[in-house]
Amino acid sequence: MSFKCKIGIHSWDGYRCKRCSKERRLSIFTDARDGNVYKCDKIGNQIWMAENFRYYVNKGCWAYDNNENYAKKYGYLYDFDTAKKVCPKGWHLPSKAEWQKSAGRKLKKKKFSAQYGGFMSTSFNANSFSFYNLGDFGCWWTSTKFGPDYNVYSIYLSVFAIIHNIVFDDSIECNGFSVRYLKD
Repeated sequence: MSFKCKIGIHSWDGYRCKRCSKERRLSIFTDARDGNVYKCDKIGNQIWMAENFRYYVNKGCWAYDNNENYAKKYGYLYDFDTAKKVCPKGWHLPSKAEWQKSAGRKLKKKKFSAQYGGFMSTSFNANSFSFYNLGDFGCWWTSTKFGPDYNVYSIYLSVFAIIHNIVFDDSIECNGFSVRYLKD
């Protein structure tokens, strides 16, 4: 792939010009399983997906309101186990500490759009579920467990917050939240 750098148009190996070594902050990742292309952002020494994940599987994965057009724009909502299982090779579900260290404060930046995909709330036995707050509220899984039961830390962000703090809360693993992966 060729991009313009400070010397001219050169070939890039993902994030660095092969000729002048200039780094690019924004790049792409293509998931070989389905061809979905994701913008990625380099934050410090880490490379994060700058979009919500859109890989479909039959179980533990929902389009908001069961509408595939929403999945194209906001990504799918995953339960916790599925969020771990669908992770592309070479990437991982970030921990609470990794979110706090870098990506959390960048989530509202234009390149690292929050993509408020709402969430899906379910009963623990998953017999019933409802969708909430598309476009107004975002929830993302972390890999960090909260206590010995079925709770995991998740991130909440609302467009209505006066101060856009990232809020970490414990969530039941069977709820459906968005996912951003971090490169290994």
